[in-house]
Amino acid sequence: MTFLSKSLRDYLRVRRGLGFKLQYEGTALADFVKFLDLHGAAYITTELALRWAVQPTHTDPSHWTRRLGMVRLFAQYRSVSDTRTEIPPGRSATQQLPPEAAVHLHRPGDQRIDGRSPSASIEARAQTARVRDAPGFPDRHGDAAW
Repeated sequence: MTFLSKSLRDYLRVRRGLGFKLQYEGTALADFVKFLDLHGAAYITTELALRWAVQPTHTDPSHWTRRLGMVRLFAQYRSVSDTRTEIPPGRSATQQLPPEAAVHLHRPGDQRIDGRSPSASIEARAQTARVRDAPGFPDRHGDAAW
């Protein structure tokens, strides 16, 4: 068992002890540690984290973001005891990912599956928030707002 494998085991034990199940994350991070071992890395690097995160290439970019987020949390944990550990960038990481991982923003005229425009959905959420914040509307616990 490599040092990174032992560290992953400890990381998962700590996080699970805090109540996180980490079923998918445990399997995925074990795969990441194997990836690091195959590349001869003794510590986490941003380059290898990004290369691992975008696998497989035929999946949705949100999957890559999730994988990178898992590595980022593990890297933060590792950086406490190994100063060589590089913490991959957060949300700005899409700038470093391949073009197919870019965030797709809605353009005027785009339609959702239900036929409504994305802006109509945003406006509906804003209207809900205005009603919810109105005086006398029950708060999230069911009590009347005072």
